[in-house]
Amino acid sequence: MLDKIVDIVAWPGKGYLSAVGRFPSGIYTAIEPVYVAELKPDELMIAAEKIIALGISHLPEVTAEEWRKRPGPILKATKARSWRRLGHMGASYGISWTEQHIWVDMSYRDK
Repeated sequence: MLDKIVDIVAWPGKGYLSAVGRFPSGIYTAIEPVYVAELKPDELMIAAEKIIALGISHLPEVTAEEWRKRPGPILKATKARSWRRLGHMGASYGISWTEQHIWVDMSYRDK
């Protein structure tokens, strides 16, 4: 199980960092609140520290239908029209860690 997760979605000129939740099935997902920061190291660090302080929330299990109807907090915050548009114009970076490991993920830019 992951101890901390920070995901940053870069969308023209801003970084969007959402809180993280975990379903009993082990799936992690973005939840509100979403912090918005300029793409500057100091501002991103302040937002990341807020996300880390929130921790990983425990979420109730949802059905497939409930999942499909769930609004994505990142889409809502960026005002992107779709995940496809976000993939074309944005980028995603993630850092996840436990006491033994750190993982860094970067999205493939879908141009």
